[in-house]
Amino acid sequence: MALGAAACIGYAAHVASGLGGAAVAVILLALALGGAVVACAVAALERSPARNAWRLLALALAAYGLTSITYTVVPNVAGNFPSVYDLGLFAFYPLAFAALIAFVRRRVIGFSAALWIDSIVGAVVVAALGATVIWPLLDGPLGLAVVGQLLFFLGDLGFLGFLLAAYALSGWRDASSLGFLAGGAALLTIADGVWVVDVAGGAAAPGLLPSFLWPAAVLVLAIAPYGQVRAVALSTSTWSTVGIPGASAVACLPIVLLSATDTPQHILGSAALGLVVVRLTISLRDNFRMFATIEEAAITDPLTGLANRKLLLERLDQSLSRQSRLGGMTAVLSLDLDDFKAINDAHGHEFGDEVLVAVGERLAISLRHYDSIARGAATNPRPLQRETIGRLDGDEFVVLLEGLRDPTDATGVAERILTELRTPLVTGTHEVSLEASTGIAIADDTVARAGSEVLRDADTAMYAAKRAGKGHYEFFEPRMHDAVVARTKLIRDLDGAVENSQLRLLYQPQVDLSSGRMTGVEALVRWQHPQRGLLSPDLFIPAAESTGMIVAIDDWVMREACTQLRAWDDAGVGRLDMAVNVSAGRLVTGDLAESLDSVLRDTGVAAERLEIELTETVAVEEGTNTLAAITRIRELGVRAAIDDFGMGHSALSRLRSFPVDRLKIDRSFVATLSLGAERGSLADVMIAMGHSLGLEVVAEGVETQEHLRALRALGCRSAQGYLFSKPVSAEQIDRLARAGAPLAPPPEDSDARAEDLEPSSLERERLTRNLLAELQRLTGVESTYLTRIDWSESRQHITHARNAGTIDIPEGLTVDWSETICRQALEQGVNYTDDVPATFPNSGAGDVLAPQTYLSVPLVNSEGAIEGTLCGVSSKPVRLGPEATQVMERFGQIITQSLVVPGERQDARS
Repeated sequence: MALGAAACIGYAAHVASGLGGAAVAVILLALALGGAVVACAVAALERSPARNAWRLLALALAAYGLTSITYTVVPNVAGNFPSVYDLGLFAFYPLAFAALIAFVRRRVIGFSAALWIDSIVGAVVVAALGATVIWPLLDGPLGLAVVGQLLFFLGDLGFLGFLLAAYALSGWRDASSLGFLAGGAALLTIADGVWVVDVAGGAAAPGLLPSFLWPAAVLVLAIAPYGQVRAVALSTSTWSTVGIPGASAVACLPIVLLSATDTPQHILGSAALGLVVVRLTISLRDNFRMFATIEEAAITDPLTGLANRKLLLERLDQSLSRQSRLGGMTAVLSLDLDDFKAINDAHGHEFGDEVLVAVGERLAISLRHYDSIARGAATNPRPLQRETIGRLDGDEFVVLLEGLRDPTDATGVAERILTELRTPLVTGTHEVSLEASTGIAIADDTVARAGSEVLRDADTAMYAAKRAGKGHYEFFEPRMHDAVVARTKLIRDLDGAVENSQLRLLYQPQVDLSSGRMTGVEALVRWQHPQRGLLSPDLFIPAAESTGMIVAIDDWVMREACTQLRAWDDAGVGRLDMAVNVSAGRLVTGDLAESLDSVLRDTGVAAERLEIELTETVAVEEGTNTLAAITRIRELGVRAAIDDFGMGHSALSRLRSFPVDRLKIDRSFVATLSLGAERGSLADVMIAMGHSLGLEVVAEGVETQEHLRALRALGCRSAQGYLFSKPVSAEQIDRLARAGAPLAPPPEDSDARAEDLEPSSLERERLTRNLLAELQRLTGVESTYLTRIDWSESRQHITHARNAGTIDIPEGLTVDWSETICRQALEQGVNYTDDVPATFPNSGAGDVLAPQTYLSVPLVNSEGAIEGTLCGVSSKPVRLGPEATQVMERFGQIITQSLVVPGERQDARS
């Protein structure tokens, strides 16, 4: 490039002095132009984002250079225009414009067809202005030579105008490469402008100025590839979108009006005005589209395309207005997907969005025949408008039904929607089943109402349906609104409960059933409301959890309970442990362990004397967050317990992974417990489950002596309930502890055992029956049974069976081991199948029983030998997850640990 610049200066000196002859001129010009072409070609080989543009520019400069050298060697070439020597110039301008277009497309993001027109308008306008300036300077007749050079000059102007327009549309930003291109184009324009005037005046050879500017322009163009090339967004300024067409019209209108019709400026000006009209037409079209898009975005949900709140209220108000004139009813259905957060957490928000779109489509399918069904119209039903269905926020949808004759019409629509939603939804590799809680509000023509009120009532009814259970619908009733108002007031009052010292703690004793003595207490919060008196937690804790105030309440409870425990210690009361409930809202904050550590240090209470209780629902639903929080708590030395423990796949299958110390059996199971009663199987199994995992088990809600006797017979060692003491004040706990009297009577010999069985045998028999019953309830299979394998005789004995369907497994039956499904399942390592014929095609027992679903686990003793199997079968397909077999494995361990497999233990085979 430096050599080219030096050659350019030398060439100008040669032209000015005339020294050296034609050979020197050719060499100097070749060095100047050749250096520019090589520099541009080298840049095109690099990994520049605009390398295609630089390749085209290198070709254009090469073509221009060949013509320039030809003009130097061949005398009076310009006077012979057009000739073969002009082919290089004819190629230069298309190649240069192609390079410029490639460069602009790479540099400016979002360059549309309308903006390309703007750039062309700029090129034509600049050419028209240049022609207006140069035309009066052309003396003499306009031969082909003058016309040819004039075209080259106008081409330079067009190139320069295109560049300037593109520069303006990019917001005049990052113009290093663009600046060099524009500079080179400007030098060419000046040189060709001077030359066309000289040619018109009869000159046969160019003068000093064009001779210097031509190679200089090529060199400046060749520098452009080495400038900064960075993509920039299209400018949104008024100038970039409106200024170019407007300024072009202002500039060209005088030219067209004042110039002769046969002049180039008139022709170019007219062309520019025509392009401006085309550009403005496109702008108007784009503006109409933009306004339509903005209007649609203002009234529709961007994800589903359904109506948003604004449009729904608009249509609802219109419906109510028509209803007041024509009669009838309007119904609003508010639907909220149940457990949608779990879908988002499990599969991601993108999948959740796909589900929401699918729900909108299913709502449309459900309502496709709404007019003919809900209206009862026999002819000409009005097609349902899509805007009748809307999405308000998150997973909440709304359906507007007009012209109903009876509220039951809305019931039919709601049931059809719920049925449609329950159909499994398959998206990609995932399959989910949906439920929705639905609230229905009816507006008739008897009372004028605002649409916002009807929508609010439907929303209120939806929350009532959600509280009643998943997949339900509820009609709005005035009492629901009263409940909402009352809840709002409750929340407002609760906001200052902690600061105003309105919370109280009561304590319920926990009793060791072997001695009957109190070993600890559970702290239970109450709210001393200024007007309503002492409120139980079920009246305010749900509101506190939904508003986040539960965090402050839980922190107060933990600190107050530990402070009281330290006060009892200082007063000389015997050792008591303290249990405190913690909510899900407090657990997920992530700093529970830090707060506990601070409380323990401030009060001086030993960590092992504090127990944090989490409900089973919190432990199961929060997943890894719960495990991490419990782990950090136990690292402090604080114990953890699962409160209100029940029976479910998730809880039982994951119980082994819960880092807890105790299980607290929910009072609802204890309430049905009596010695030998069938309904007592839940408590029986849970106690066995806890003991098999090495956990302490505490029974809640013990209220009768029958409960106490049954729990003792089941091996439960701790309990609490009204039989021992209701929740009482700290002073009363102090008196109970100092009295030292047992809160429960000592154990008595039970007369409930059969005389012909040993006590241990009766307990094992009862537990076996209860385990089979619970396994049947949990899995939904028709029959569950227990077998013992006689390996020496190759026989399988069915020792216990529970049947509740078409398949009847006879208890006491002995079968040939080689023909059983159990044998094939063990050999194939199959724990579960819902297609028995395909999985076990050669099973004789399968042919007799004709089961469709089968699941089993081996019973393995402490020596690792298989003694029998725990099985379940059903005549119909039963879809089960891995949790089912995990529960069975745990039940099987309880059975083997309790030595439940009856009969003489045979030669077990591993």
